[in-house]
Amino acid sequence: MASVADEIPPELMEAWRKPALIEWIRGTGLPARFKRKLLQDWGVAVGRELTAADYEAVTMGVTR
Repeated sequence: MASVADEIPPELMEAWRKPALIEWIRGTGLPARFKRKLLQDWGVAVGRELTAADYEAVTMGVTR
């Protein structure tokens, strides 16, 4: 199983890059549940707390 660091570009693997990460995830074309899981795994990997709005942003096209 690939790690989140293998799936996400290295330059996005920092907590302060959340807005850019959300934009990147939105552009992947993945189903919504995979987008949310990718965001969740990223949050755990970089130690960033995520909100419901963050999860909505990856599936609804709103960056927060």
